[in-house]
Amino acid sequence: MAMRLLSGIEAIGSRAVKILLACAAGIAFLVIALLIASLFTNGLIRGRTENAMNEKLIGYHTTVGRAQLNLIDGNLTLMNVVVVQNAYPNPPVMDIGSITAHVDWAALFRGRVVAAFEIRRPRLHIDLKQLEHESTNKRPVSKEGWQDALQNIYPFKINRIDVQDGDLTYVDVDPKRPLHLEHLYLTAGNIRNLYAGNKVYPSSLHASAVLFNQAKLAVDGYANFLAKPYAGIWIRYWVQRLPLEPFDPVISHANLTVHGGVLDSSGIVQYAPWIAQAEVYDARVDGIDLKYVHLPQTTGKEQKHAQQAKQTAKQVNNKPGLILKVDRSEIERSRVAYTDQGGKPPYTLFFTDLTVTATNFSNHFYQGTSVIRMSGKFMGSGETIVKANFRPEEEGPDFMLDTAVRNTDVTSLNDLFRNYGKFDVAGGSFSLFTQMNVKEGEVRGYVKPLFSQLKVYSYEKEKKKPVLKQAYEMVVGAASHVLRNHETEKVATQVDISGKLDRPNVSTWQALGELVRNAFIKAILPGFEHQVGGLSSNPAGKPS
Repeated sequence: MAMRLLSGIEAIGSRAVKILLACAAGIAFLVIALLIASLFTNGLIRGRTENAMNEKLIGYHTTVGRAQLNLIDGNLTLMNVVVVQNAYPNPPVMDIGSITAHVDWAALFRGRVVAAFEIRRPRLHIDLKQLEHESTNKRPVSKEGWQDALQNIYPFKINRIDVQDGDLTYVDVDPKRPLHLEHLYLTAGNIRNLYAGNKVYPSSLHASAVLFNQAKLAVDGYANFLAKPYAGIWIRYWVQRLPLEPFDPVISHANLTVHGGVLDSSGIVQYAPWIAQAEVYDARVDGIDLKYVHLPQTTGKEQKHAQQAKQTAKQVNNKPGLILKVDRSEIERSRVAYTDQGGKPPYTLFFTDLTVTATNFSNHFYQGTSVIRMSGKFMGSGETIVKANFRPEEEGPDFMLDTAVRNTDVTSLNDLFRNYGKFDVAGGSFSLFTQMNVKEGEVRGYVKPLFSQLKVYSYEKEKKKPVLKQAYEMVVGAASHVLRNHETEKVATQVDISGKLDRPNVSTWQALGELVRNAFIKAILPGFEHQVGGLSSNPAGKPS
């Protein structure tokens, strides 16, 4: 009886082994068949995918080097994907190492059939011609079919995107100095809002990158990719040791040049159909040399830029739904300059050893008083202190400005004097004191320039000039001697500034700019001319 039982067990075991072997052979055959089928279908998949992507793109064209469909797990991989702009195809705007689309298994376990995309080594390259062509296109980017082209790669809706080792290059006017971002890693999850759909931003968003081979950028936040009419995001950003000189080719279009300087900053950006917000928690610029250069041939363009800036300032000032704020910003060990190449001769005004601190700045002044503190050396020698408070607006601009410039070497202003007074000086110092208070459409204050130990004529310096020019400057120097305060050895004039603003409805920054221009250009220089030579037909004030 026992022998029969053992024989039965052996027979059952033998049949089970045979069944398992048969199943394994069947599975192996199926896998091999699917792999072979994948090889034969790859060419068809490549053509079909390429056509599907190009059907959606407008103004651009895509080519796919190879496609590989794994029929076992459903993974689809596209390799060597190249995107070109039809108007300027060289260089291609994008070159992607590979795009792999597969089922999002984490979502599948929760009963949702969606896709996840892995994009490896994407290289985005844009130059000035391509960017200008895109800017002339009245069609918004959202209507050019980029999202639809990506979605057409795979039959399931995209729920997750991973970008690995991305690279972005922008070439402006100088091919040798591109803007370059590398080692970009980005993850966007829950794109279809499958979980936590009741949140304003249910999707996760994380990114990191390196800029100019040294600066570190990190982004951490949330998004709502299904918001209408466009996606919404909320992100926190950090930037460490960002060099500013590489931006010189870009800002040169605005007559600006930059040398040196690094930026550290953190803050938040929120952009959605219901709000636009950028808040800088802190920003610190160290060692920048920034110059604005006025050129006669770009006068029209500069005036246009100034008008656009005024219009933009007017539009964003207290605009509902738009929040722009800087909690604290600092500039240290820096230099700023203004050069007028149209002057005869050209001249430059500048500050060195510049330190600026600005707190609580916003386009909505109801958020409290904004404060600026500045120190530096005017023309490299004049110790300068500036204090400014910008109060919450109720009826137009509301601010206070207090400025003191002491003991500037007056010879450093000779090019400026040659422009306006057609003379120069051999020695002396220049100081300036001004206070302005603007409130309820009225301005009250004064501007008081002082010239100490002023010496307009020096034979050693002037002996090579024409005799008539020497005589003219001797007369100017004599007039200065007559008007000098002999007790203090200073030439001074005080210009009172009071009355209604010319345009009380302008923004605070426009009002400040106009006051500075009127006070410094229309008061100081004519006042100086009057004091030293009686050359101004409309004297700015009386000698003190």
